[in-house]
Amino acid sequence: MRKILFMMMAIIAISFASCGNGSKGNNGKSMSAADSIRLQDSIDAVMQAEQEALEIQQAEAAAEQAAQEAAKAGRGFSANR
Repeated sequence: MRKILFMMMAIIAISFASCGNGSKGNNGKSMSAADSIRLQDSIDAVMQAEQEALEIQQAEAAAEQAAQEAAKAGRGFSANR
């Protein structure tokens, strides 16, 4: 669920950056420095959200593997230890 939330936040950030507040700037022929910075910030936000989602996925996979190994060993898995 968190992965979906991070990706949606990144998509929203990109959509806001791509709008450019409705201004064309230089008749739409080139990007202004501010637009370029906003676009780079959006790209950075997407990359960070993707990295966080990957880290969460890896942590969940490691926890699942640990639980399976504990179950195979016959000692169960308790978070209270």
